[in-house]
Amino acid sequence: MSIAVLFFAVFLAGPVAYYVLVKQMRAPGELRVLAVLVVSFLVGGVMSGRLKGSGADVDLFMAVTSLLLFWCGWVALLALCTAVVNRRLESGMVKKMVFALGAVATTLPWMGWIAAEWMAG
Repeated sequence: MSIAVLFFAVFLAGPVAYYVLVKQMRAPGELRVLAVLVVSFLVGGVMSGRLKGSGADVDLFMAVTSLLLFWCGWVALLALCTAVVNRRLESGMVKKMVFALGAVATTLPWMGWIAAEWMAG
């Protein structure tokens, strides 16, 4: 059940969050806010991964929290890169292709996890 929830979270929430973030980025100040958000997610992921709890349940919660923060940072980084590239491009078709590639890239952590599970046996 938890793998199905994770699957839907990655394949539905990731592209939706990416879409919302990219469509909101218009002014240079907003890009700076998104950059700060990316750094905050990544620092939060590192810090929550280093915290030790008292028990296996707490450690599992912190590990899942760390992974979630890293994934949110990944989605925000993709949105930031797409917004920056779109500001430089003139062609509408290329902008659409960059947007589509970014939306697909939000699922790459899931693909890596599945590949690791498959290789581990």
